[in-house]
Amino acid sequence: GKVSVIGDQEELRTAVSNILDNAVKYSKENVHVLIKLEEADQKYFSLSVKDEGLGIPAGELKRIFKRFYRVPTRALAKVKGTGLGLFIVRSIARKHGGDVFATSPGEGLGTTVTLKLPRSAR
Repeated sequence: GKVSVIGDQEELRTAVSNILDNAVKYSKENVHVLIKLEEADQKYFSLSVKDEGLGIPAGELKRIFKRFYRVPTRALAKVKGTGLGLFIVRSIARKHGGDVFATSPGEGLGTTVTLKLPRSAR
């Protein structure tokens, strides 16, 4: 079925494209990204983007949403970025009554970023 959310179209597009950009940017040579849209519960739906890239150490998972934050591993030193992508995603998600979080089984094992947004009553 169709999922709808009430919000600023440009901002929501920016949030989703930042998540996708990151998934591609932090992937290895062969980019393989899995995107899932599902009903989290009665009030929310979630869009999760899973990559098979560089992964994130457990201690860094919350920090990646902070302004100008970059994961301090040698593998990521070559990846260009401002450290603002996920900070912007979190700001947009929260402004729309949702949130964003990341999970990763560890370094070198990929990352899943999940954007959770409230469903519209329509």
